[in-house]
Amino acid sequence: MKGLEIQIFFNSKKVKLECPSIRKKEIQQALMFFIEEKNIPQKVNIVFVDNPFIRKLNAKFRKIDKATDVLSFNYGKEDNQGEIYISVQYLKEHLNKADDLLTYSVEHLIVHGMLHLAGYGHETEKDASKMEKMEEKILERLGD
Repeated sequence: MKGLEIQIFFNSKKVKLECPSIRKKEIQQALMFFIEEKNIPQKVNIVFVDNPFIRKLNAKFRKIDKATDVLSFNYGKEDNQGEIYISVQYLKEHLNKADDLLTYSVEHLIVHGMLHLAGYGHETEKDASKMEKMEEKILERLGD
């Protein structure tokens, strides 16, 4: 893989105001170190949304009619693109903590979503363990 292009979007002004700043360059570097051999999209949109938006996506694509924290979509080799949707509202409701924890949680979800795009999953205990170890390595490399 030659590079990873990440673009960030927001589904509303309110979501943009609630979203912590993202260390995009550092995230790109940390991810490339570990998953460059994987077949992940080279262009990834990260879209920060509210609960109603992510709930609709979750209902449509996973048949689960409730909000969630993150959803990932890989559009395949031909398009070479993927999208990660993160609900800042969901995180804020479930964290009830300081902003630095929100920043860490958002970055963790970006890494989590990218690993899904790279083919990692957590359907079985073995798969979940493998994915968690990779998340830890990437987050360690990302640092504070």
